[in-house]
Amino acid sequence: MKTGFSVFVIVALALGCRDPAAPKVINHTRLISVSKLEAPATIPAGAPVDVVLTVEVGGCVGFDHISAVRDGSLITLAAWGREAQIPPGAGCMAYLMEEPHTYRLDPPFPRNFTIVVQPIQFGVLLTRDVQVQ
Repeated sequence: MKTGFSVFVIVALALGCRDPAAPKVINHTRLISVSKLEAPATIPAGAPVDVVLTVEVGGCVGFDHISAVRDGSLITLAAWGREAQIPPGAGCMAYLMEEPHTYRLDPPFPRNFTIVVQPIQFGVLLTRDVQVQ
C-alpha cells in the first residue's frame, strides 16, 4: 500500500512541475515545405542512399519525420511537421528556418529510379534521378 501511494506522490509531483506557459506538442502533424533535395546521381549496386531534405520550419511548427512511398522506379518523399499548442493569449514567433534532415533509403532499387518530393508547392518540382551501377 505504501509503495502505491509513493508512486502516486512521485507522479503527482512530476506533473505539477510542468511550466503551464510552455508550448505543448499536440498530436497533429502536417506536411511542411521542402526547399532543397540532395541525393547522389549514382550509387553502387546494393548500397543505401542517404537523401537530405532541407525543410522549412518556424512559428509553432517543428520538424517531425520524413515519409517515403515506393512505386516502381519512383520514390516519393514528404516532410512532416508537428504543431505546438500554445497557451491562450500567447502567440508563435513569426520566423522561418531551414533545417537539413537525412533520410536513408535501403535497397533493393531498380537500375534507374527517381526521387520526388511532395507536395509540390510554389516553385520548382524537386526531383533527383539516380542510377545504380
